[in-house]
Amino acid sequence: MLCCGRKEGVLEAKKALFAQFECDKLGELKEYVGCKIDHDYDGRSIKITQPVLIQSFEDEFNLPGIAHPTPAQHGDQLCKEDELIDPERHAKYHTGMGKLLHLMKYSRVDALNQIRELSRFTNAPSENHWEAMCRAMDYIVSMKNCGLVLKPDAK
Repeated sequence: MLCCGRKEGVLEAKKALFAQFECDKLGELKEYVGCKIDHDYDGRSIKITQPVLIQSFEDEFNLPGIAHPTPAQHGDQLCKEDELIDPERHAKYHTGMGKLLHLMKYSRVDALNQIRELSRFTNAPSENHWEAMCRAMDYIVSMKNCGLVLKPDAK
């Protein structure tokens, strides 16, 4: 369980949880649900990245390796098509989309719109959908050090 907030509130919640359940203290948060957590105590921020998941794109998908400036081609509209990819690639598309959705949820909101659009075709992907998925993966791989930075400005 991850508990965030003001120190007093977190300590109070921790006390209540430890009273009800058998708990372990694991120390400083460095990883959470497949995410790497980097703390910047001076800058009062944390950065969430997913380097292992991004590496799996390179390992499992034969990506063109083009550093795209955006996750989608300008003006492209994905739509339902009659000619679908073969069942083996369909299974890989399904796997890829699961990984992209996990990535989008925790660290790469910059690709949210394209990943959401691609997920609409998980049950019936075409060659165009496959290529669009690979482009989104290429974009993410080319910017693998990017992530979600949380920096509250409240005191």
